[in-house]
Amino acid sequence: MENHYVLTSKDEKTKSIISSLGGTIQNFLVDGNNILFPYHTTPEGNIRGGCHMCAPCFGTSPRFPKKHGVLRDISMYSVQKYAPNSISMEFEQLPTEKYPWHLWYNTDVTVKDNEMTTTLRTYRLKDNNKEKAPINIGFHPYFANEGAKYVEVMEFPTGKTQWIFSKEARSAPLDGKGAIFIEMPRWRVLMYFNSFIEINGYRSRMVLWSDDPKKYTCIEPIMYDYNLFDTKEGCFLNVGDVIILSMTLRVEMKT
Repeated sequence: MENHYVLTSKDEKTKSIISSLGGTIQNFLVDGNNILFPYHTTPEGNIRGGCHMCAPCFGTSPRFPKKHGVLRDISMYSVQKYAPNSISMEFEQLPTEKYPWHLWYNTDVTVKDNEMTTTLRTYRLKDNNKEKAPINIGFHPYFANEGAKYVEVMEFPTGKTQWIFSKEARSAPLDGKGAIFIEMPRWRVLMYFNSFIEINGYRSRMVLWSDDPKKYTCIEPIMYDYNLFDTKEGCFLNVGDVIILSMTLRVEMKT
């Protein structure tokens, strides 16, 4: 059974809707404006919009039937809503034949005035597998484009343009101070990260993609190159290890 939780900032102008399935953020609104394109299912059955957590992998892998791992399809184990603006959920990923490791996830979402912070903690629990567990976690936000012809992504704090793109996908390293600007017609989003830059020695990357660029653009921070998941160059968890990733979206309205 899927439940939904509404978070509201102190001034009641910033809101977020969180699903009990994988802690997916289904909406993020500032002054009534959809900063994230609303979560929905297309007529073809594809999930679009919002922001889901990609775990234990980003992208495709023969270990999983769908892209971006399994967390977004796992029902929460427990939930605590600490205040009107903050929630914490826990999820258990049991070992399977194709991914025989036991993982535990904790997702936290907090909203403040014009701001939302999302944190994903991944723990490797004791299991019967002596090998290390391959891991590559990230966030998958869909930003509402408002019909913009292109979206400009700039380094923070220099303002240097890194990417301008429409309907194309590309990947680039996260440089600067671990933050970027996303320039939209009526607002600017400052996206900044904790524990993404050089996590465990792995250089983080930003993936940019859209299959409907007039409606939304995906600007996705991940731990490292998604082509390295489950390879000897990738990242792995031992029993007892934990990886913590955090992303904050701060919105500045232009009008």
